[in-house]
Amino acid sequence: MKKYKAPASSLKSRSRAEPAVPTKSATPKLAGALIAAFVLTLLMIRIPKEVVTTNLDPSWGGVLVYAREKRLQFGTDIVFTYGPLGYLAIQWFTGHAPGLRMLFDLPLDFGIAAGVCLIAWRTGVYWRTFLLGVFVLLPATIRPGMIDVPLSIGLFSWALLCFVESGPRVRLFAGILAAFAIVGSMMKFTFLVMALITISATAANFALRGKKWLGCGLVAAYLTASFCAWVLLGQNPLHLGAYLQSSIALSAGYQSAMGHPFVPSVWVAGLITAILALAIAVIRSLAADEALAGGLRLRRSVFLAWVFCILFLDWKHGFLRAKSDLWTGFVAFVAPALEALPVPDARRAASWLARACAISCCLVALMMEKNKDPAHFRNFAVVEAARFGDNVRALLNPPGYAREMNKKLDTTRARAQLPKLRESIGRATVDVFGQSQAYALFNDLNYRPRPVFQSYFAFNSALMEANERAFASNAAPEFVLFNFEAIDGRFPPLEDARVLRTLLSDYTLVGAEAPFLLLKHQTSSVPRMTLLREGVVRPDEPISVGEYGDVDLWLEISLAPSMEGRLRQAIYKPTEVYLAVWGQSTAQAAMFRAPVPMLAAGFLASPVLLRNQDIVELYTGSTIHHPGGYAIHLQPGSANLWQDLIQYRLYRLDVKLGRNSLPLPLPMKSPRP
Repeated sequence: MKKYKAPASSLKSRSRAEPAVPTKSATPKLAGALIAAFVLTLLMIRIPKEVVTTNLDPSWGGVLVYAREKRLQFGTDIVFTYGPLGYLAIQWFTGHAPGLRMLFDLPLDFGIAAGVCLIAWRTGVYWRTFLLGVFVLLPATIRPGMIDVPLSIGLFSWALLCFVESGPRVRLFAGILAAFAIVGSMMKFTFLVMALITISATAANFALRGKKWLGCGLVAAYLTASFCAWVLLGQNPLHLGAYLQSSIALSAGYQSAMGHPFVPSVWVAGLITAILALAIAVIRSLAADEALAGGLRLRRSVFLAWVFCILFLDWKHGFLRAKSDLWTGFVAFVAPALEALPVPDARRAASWLARACAISCCLVALMMEKNKDPAHFRNFAVVEAARFGDNVRALLNPPGYAREMNKKLDTTRARAQLPKLRESIGRATVDVFGQSQAYALFNDLNYRPRPVFQSYFAFNSALMEANERAFASNAAPEFVLFNFEAIDGRFPPLEDARVLRTLLSDYTLVGAEAPFLLLKHQTSSVPRMTLLREGVVRPDEPISVGEYGDVDLWLEISLAPSMEGRLRQAIYKPTEVYLAVWGQSTAQAAMFRAPVPMLAAGFLASPVLLRNQDIVELYTGSTIHHPGGYAIHLQPGSANLWQDLIQYRLYRLDVKLGRNSLPLPLPMKSPRP
């Protein structure tokens, strides 16, 4: 591979003084890089190809657009992983300002592609081809429409350019990095954390290179512009603290509640790619320095700490919910992109070792993606050529694109109509219990979401209490569209358990239209409970509740990880925990997934409610099922990751749930479960 002389601004410099202009051999051929970036942009631009539906993920996308239209406040009115600019990050067409979406996506995706190409053009022609080829195969084309991988790569690319660039262009690169950091911070809390780490590391590097004013200016520009963006997006400055606090609670709960089953082969392959990527960073940063002088030790430490933190954040994000393609797409770019760190000819062996690690890392990442999604590589050229053509047509004819997508959206909206419930609700306020909030939007209801607006997202006590306070306030909705569904095989009463308790005590059943029951606000009560007993059990040891008959019960179960379990959670994710539910006969037990923080927050233990039909029977006083007991079942081989003793508290609810219902105005028909 063609070698080039490293610029004095690289990590190998002895002196803090830098040339005003980089050496000729290190100067990227700007025109070629920008042309390639333009072509990449047409391939990867996030023009939505699907419309928002009533399914779980599209529903939260629709709520983000609704929050923008109604100027809801993030951190108070809305508690979610996305921020006030998140409505431009979703991958579904909602009909909201499609022209604005294109005007936003085009420069954003071009900026990402430009960063990738500028890094590629700092390498030799063969490595440049390899890097761009891997980028097209994975990051640019997996999960089309999702912003996670491209924006992470954009932040990484421009920060890496700031680390290796010198001369006047470094100020331009720093400004572009700040712009990416600001946009990412307003989009999603994950990007906010990544942006803070990246801006801090880049500013520290500038300071160690003798560019203290540039480093300080970068931090000041990022913080000031982020605050201004928060205000310009209609957010109250006083709510910024609440947004950060709630986002931290969400992130902690997400790790504990949203993990998918452990797949050893995927985890091992992912660990190999992580080790290889870190090895490349270490090899190149060490080989790039001829001597430790003038603060270079600190510069190397800053660089390695930044790479480690960014990889770790993406590792956690990618493997927590079995979305390993988010990890493979990112690491498959980072590994070869580190070639931009120049290594002197005297250390060619180190350079070739780093390249071997990069090639190995990319091959493992490609195999991981092939095993996860074989269709991604099947007819790849044909599929991506068609997508390229669709993107070009949409950009050349935005009105035609909008008309086509609006027709699809109208079809979806027609299928989601609830004429009977809409007539009953009128213009009264309404919330949606469950995961299908798009029904409220498609029916033009006066939607008033609780803070954690999707039930499965109320991961822990803090988030459940935020929702409970909303229902206890004057802002409580008059009606609730209720659909009792749980994700990932969870025990249904665990999801938003305290709001469920409030609904069954303060709301009455007044109607039904598949897939919803309609609940109407009747009274406002303060939840009161009486402690019946508390104790400790071991895994698979039952907590008996059958002796209490038809008494309404609330149960809180607390599991604590062992030291080994805490370490596993820190670097990966918790193991699966299951809740066994017995009827009056211990011969039969149903097994449900049960996130540990949801168990600790408590749930309705008796009666047993699993579907809409059980809610109807509770309100109508027909068949009501009471359990015999509960037990915690651990995933095989994971007993050493949890402490042996499990604490529990059993309470009696001092209000009879569902028994204070008003007479139904019409015969009830059981909706589809």
